[in-house]
Amino acid sequence: MLKAKEDRCMLAVSALIAAVLLLIFSRCSPLYPTNNWGEANAFFTVGRGMLAGKVPYRDLKLEAGPLVYALHALAACVSGSSFFGVWLLEIAALTGLLYFSWKLAARISGRRALSMYCAALACLLVVSGRAFIYGDTVEEFALPLQAWALCDLLLCLR
Repeated sequence: MLKAKEDRCMLAVSALIAAVLLLIFSRCSPLYPTNNWGEANAFFTVGRGMLAGKVPYRDLKLEAGPLVYALHALAACVSGSSFFGVWLLEIAALTGLLYFSWKLAARISGRRALSMYCAALACLLVVSGRAFIYGDTVEEFALPLQAWALCDLLLCLR
């Protein structure tokens, strides 16, 4: 019971940290009036086009996967004229990365409280790195899945 409560608390802390980090570092956040990154705009345009009944790869030409387009169509449901929905998806992805990084660090070190600081530092390095640059990258949505897989792998190996 206590562990489940701690997990929920760490999930909430992860969401708060993710929201603050992405508010500063992502161009999809409400702090930035425009997002001038071409790829993010193209993904969002295809997502909005899907909501308008157009078919990717037939009506809309871009070379990305259908999951990327589906995520951006979901974001367009939240806000079709701004990147606010994309920012919310980024928060969900970074929350997952933070949470699973915390679980991974806690399993390795055994120090659960200190592990959140390590996970937050790792996520700060991710969002401030050159690979993240403007936010809304495809890799950003894959990172929580990779952290989850590493967590499960470590659990299986123990």
